[in-house]
Amino acid sequence: MSGVARSGSRKEGTHKSRSDLDVIFAIYGDPEKRDVYPPLIERLKKRLNVRSDKGSSYNVIKIWKNKISCHLVLRTESDFKAQVKSQKYRKE
Repeated sequence: MSGVARSGSRKEGTHKSRSDLDVIFAIYGDPEKRDVYPPLIERLKKRLNVRSDKGSSYNVIKIWKNKISCHLVLRTESDFKAQVKSQKYRKE
């Protein structure tokens, strides 16, 4: 199972011009954030030429470039599926 869903104020329509975009994703097998985030951060920096770093306590990956800000959040498969089913997030 894999997927990406948008969440946060942009999904709700309550965002402001400075609001970031939250992108929720899951990876088959539920790997640990500490295993996924460091190599993903390096790839984002090299391939997309963006600034990227982990959030506090490995909760998110922060991505920013110019006036664009985004958070990537790894969820477990079951959490992701439950949140998509409840329509908290919409699978893209």
